[in-house]
Amino acid sequence: MARKELLEQLEKNLIGLDDTFKFQCKRCGNCCCDGREIMLMPYDLYRIAKHLKLSPRNALDRYCIPNTTSTDIRDGMLRLRLVAYPAISNYPRPACIFFNGQCSIQGSKPVVCTLYPLGRCFNPDTKEIHYSLMTFEPCINNNEKHTVREWLTGIDIKEFDEFTVLWDKIFHYVRGLRKFKNWEAFFEMMYLNYDITQSFLPQLQRNADEFRKRFR
Repeated sequence: MARKELLEQLEKNLIGLDDTFKFQCKRCGNCCCDGREIMLMPYDLYRIAKHLKLSPRNALDRYCIPNTTSTDIRDGMLRLRLVAYPAISNYPRPACIFFNGQCSIQGSKPVVCTLYPLGRCFNPDTKEIHYSLMTFEPCINNNEKHTVREWLTGIDIKEFDEFTVLWDKIFHYVRGLRKFKNWEAFFEMMYLNYDITQSFLPQLQRNADEFRKRFR
């Protein structure tokens, strides 16, 4: 689905943090092994690395594929590897590398996976963050009721919201640099320069400050 189409769908079905929606995960694994690419933000890689007790660089080397030539950092410069997996579902396609019949990093899986079947959009003008109920097959099962806040218990919502605002500022700063091409340096600073024993956001702010000093 194209970015524009996705945003249009999000805007049609907006719901608040304490609004309810009906959905029950069937734990069928279809969303993990249908061959789709899961793009990662720095926040995702940090959480995965911390969960696995690895440095972000080691987590990258084992489980991810970088794209250090990207010029659009909004959706991430990194994706999870896909691997062959027996056809346990209706989608005998490559599976997420963390899928072994179930998610092996359930407590720290990427935000986009935690959100599903919810979507999330950020308005850079108002700094507002909105949620939306998506309607993707084949995961349509409406037997349970949840609030958005309850559904997102695996994420520190406040921390992720603050990351979103800061990442947007970084994005617009980079976009304002004339003919910026040093994406490898950007990737190194924004994705890999973290100590998993320390809080994420102060380190991201430090990295952003250092980036601005080096690239004006």
